[in-house]
Amino acid sequence: MDAVAFAVPPDVQPALAVRAARAGKHLLLEKPVALTLAGADTVVAAIEEAQVASIVFFTWPFSREARGWLTDALARRGPAGDGWSGGVAIWLTPTLKTDNPFATPWRHEKGALWDLGPHMIATLSACLGPVTEVTALASNSDLVHLVQRHESGLMSSVITSHHAPQAASGLNLFVWGEAGRSVMPVERTELLDYKTALRTAVAELADGVAAGRLTHPYDVRFGREVTRVLAKAEAQL
Repeated sequence: MDAVAFAVPPDVQPALAVRAARAGKHLLLEKPVALTLAGADTVVAAIEEAQVASIVFFTWPFSREARGWLTDALARRGPAGDGWSGGVAIWLTPTLKTDNPFATPWRHEKGALWDLGPHMIATLSACLGPVTEVTALASNSDLVHLVQRHESGLMSSVITSHHAPQAASGLNLFVWGEAGRSVMPVERTELLDYKTALRTAVAELADGVAAGRLTHPYDVRFGREVTRVLAKAEAQL
């Protein structure tokens, strides 16, 4: 066995990922990497010490529907990172109000911030640069608002909840600037081809290993930075 793919709750993943890395296995990790920055740091350290490859499956960067848009958004960002002026991500679901199979214990405990937040933070970070500051506010209904400042100096906002009415559910993510408003084409997430996205992530992990590459744009180090933003936001709520 050369690699291990994880589909476990984020509080379970770090210890297992460390064990697999120390056994010399390459890793396809779930997001978030961990529920604490310390846990994410432990996974990063184990992967770097073992010199194994890793990818965190943030889904959208590997999906056919979003990849073309993301490639275009990154291209328009330009070498100086000044192609966009900001970004917005809103993702509302009724997941925790129903018998949805995703209404699992860890999601009830940590809410949409840790479940949906990683997708949006990762995508906005890819388009606008790493997040250096975050301000968070929340209501009693799991509705979370984040305002992010990126390393580029640009600002973005994130709004998410797992307790939204069904009629209000959906995803809208866009970046904006002189080129206009560029909307990621995944408003109905149930239409995403998740199986193909997973196959793409697996193939890129395998191809990287075969080529001797131990890094990837969405590797464990990128996953650790997303966890850092989430932990900073949670500490304010």
